[in-house]
Amino acid sequence: MIIAINTLSLNSTKAGMGNYIYNLVNTLAILDKKNCYYIFVSERNKEFFRITQNNFRIINLGDGVTKGLYRFIWEQFSLPRYLIKHRIDVLHSPGFVIPFFSKAKNVLTIADMTFINYPKVHTLFKRAYFSLFMPISIRNADKVIAISESTRKDAINLVRVSPEKIKVIHLAYGGEFILMDKKKARVFAKTRYGIDSPFIIFAGMIEPRKNLTRLFMAFSEIKKEGIPHKLVIVGKKGWKCKEIFKSVDKLDILEDVIFTGFIPDGDLAVLYNAAEMLAYPCLYEGFGIPILEAMACGCPVMTSNVSSMPEVAGDAALLVSPKDAQQIKISMKRLLTDSKLRQDMIRKGLKRSSQFSWQRCASETLKVYREMA
Repeated sequence: MIIAINTLSLNSTKAGMGNYIYNLVNTLAILDKKNCYYIFVSERNKEFFRITQNNFRIINLGDGVTKGLYRFIWEQFSLPRYLIKHRIDVLHSPGFVIPFFSKAKNVLTIADMTFINYPKVHTLFKRAYFSLFMPISIRNADKVIAISESTRKDAINLVRVSPEKIKVIHLAYGGEFILMDKKKARVFAKTRYGIDSPFIIFAGMIEPRKNLTRLFMAFSEIKKEGIPHKLVIVGKKGWKCKEIFKSVDKLDILEDVIFTGFIPDGDLAVLYNAAEMLAYPCLYEGFGIPILEAMACGCPVMTSNVSSMPEVAGDAALLVSPKDAQQIKISMKRLLTDSKLRQDMIRKGLKRSSQFSWQRCASETLKVYREMA
């Protein structure tokens, strides 16, 4: 087979679906020495794909093609011609939209359906673009990969496609996320990031969908009850984040909340090992990789009881209603103060996280390519 993968939705920071694209391509390079691959990259993400084997060709499209309208024009008009010229059998589009005039078999990956069922959590441009082109892409694709059963059900209900068309292939977490010596991890947290007390961690982009305002409300309440912990927020700024930062000041917890910005996976793994718990009460997630990352590092997890999060966490996390700050507060306090519960969640989390791997994800994706061709 000749397979093409469009990686343009991965930018210079490997977060969210960028993690998926990075790990999928690099794991396929380890697993598949037989088929020929064309990997379309940009100037911003080319460093993630240092693949030297002969059956992989890295096509650098430069920087301009990643920007809004230019990317649309390239994907819809230039890419189809390239597919014909190089006789591509299968095109994999992990960026939610396929080229509509492609002669190759089209495999589409969707992370979630929030552009349709939760439009307010996205910018106006993304809302308009993806709410229009995503449903068309799902209908036109030869096969759709959903990253969770929750996403699959949403797609079936919202787009009205055959259930057999959509296959669930779960994501995983990177090899950096392992158990470490907790004392050394805490020393690292203090020396590198100035975190010199026990802490709760949150990992993800700072945007409305992550529900940080309610997390801050719950955290302010447990601080009033004498809990000594800090709250560490790991992730880059997203859209509509100004109000989120303002809420920290309004709740008078400015001295107890630490924003690290985006950090490398290696550093994040150490912080998970040093943390007392992961608080991840998002309003909606297509998957929720931080849940598995934290579990693999022996960090007990509290997360939401909606969308994909119960599917990913299984019985290895405390589940809460993300719209109930009181529930979030009570569950956080339980995980911080109940040593028996903590140990139970740590044990179950290590077992649960071991069931997910990028090798399994890539192998199941390769099966989809073979079915298409």
